[in-house]
Amino acid sequence: VPQTWHGIADDSPADATRDVSEYLTMAYCLDHDIPVLGLCRGMQMLGVVSGAPLIQDLGSYFDGLDKPYHNLHRMVRDAEGKRYYLQHDVVVTDSTSHLFAVAGTDTIRDVPSWHHQVVGDVTGTPLRVTGVTPTDGVDIIEAIERTDKHFALGVQFHPEEAIPKHLDNA
Repeated sequence: VPQTWHGIADDSPADATRDVSEYLTMAYCLDHDIPVLGLCRGMQMLGVVSGAPLIQDLGSYFDGLDKPYHNLHRMVRDAEGKRYYLQHDVVVTDSTSHLFAVAGTDTIRDVPSWHHQVVGDVTGTPLRVTGVTPTDGVDIIEAIERTDKHFALGVQFHPEEAIPKHLDNA
């Protein structure tokens, strides 16, 4: 969805070829009930293919709500250009969900986070919200699942980044 520039110079420019390719791949998997685990952009793509709107920038979204936003979900690169993930907790909202079955807990602690876009609302879609992060008084969707598929789970955070951090005891 074309939007005004969100001001995050660190982001790569839009890539229409990538967008179309990922959209078609996700749609194919869902159409054929192929199991899907979408991480970050993968969750966003699961949401968009399923009919959910995407909030293009959390800072702008909170400005529109006239609420403060304290960048809980994304840290800018440091002076050397290194990117670090922020950490926050995700509340699992449904104990019957795939997310709960995988995580085995109702709160997933210290998930690595690096995003400014999120799925906005799942009303009227075959999605259900299975994880959120309360952020400055607003629940940000952190996990979604398709109710009409065998296994289609998307998480907004980066569990693959937690593994090396955990192994390094950092």
